[in-house]
Amino acid sequence: MVDNYKEVLDKNQVLESERLILRKIREEDAAGLLEWASDPETVKWLTWGGLSTLEEAHGTILNYYLTLPCFFAIEHKKDRKYIGNIDLRLIPEHDKTGTGYVINRKYWGKGYMSEALRTIISFAFETLELNRVESHHYTANPASGRVMEKAGMIKEGIAIQSEKVKGIIHDCVLYGIVRGT
Repeated sequence: MVDNYKEVLDKNQVLESERLILRKIREEDAAGLLEWASDPETVKWLTWGGLSTLEEAHGTILNYYLTLPCFFAIEHKKDRKYIGNIDLRLIPEHDKTGTGYVINRKYWGKGYMSEALRTIISFAFETLELNRVESHHYTANPASGRVMEKAGMIKEGIAIQSEKVKGIIHDCVLYGIVRGT
């Protein structure tokens, strides 16, 4: 991993793919955040319950999303609309990162999330010089696994009763990819 990764992150505030822009979230994204974060189906697999007001959306952006070191808003190029999030959860001492993502249900099934994930994986390997990117999904949410597979990640195994979300304990399917694969 690059030694000055904080500087590298500061200089790489915008990543682009064919149909998406990954960028720093802005206060004016609050309406878009509320749109997907108030949809029970979209937030079903998130550890938090979602949002119900524009004020909550503003607060989430200011007090949470803007504090994360490697967090990107996903903007749909054609629509010029904020449609979701993707982040890297850096573990510099092991030259690796975890990643997580969510996207507005109106954009499901069109390959956008796999495109965003491929972009963030490329950034992790090429710019941050990490060795490994990993993630997981709950066994009851196989669509997330398809996103990871389409982005080139490999299924590595299942962690039994690994995480509790909204009072339910889930098995997690682990995925990873290493540089050069």
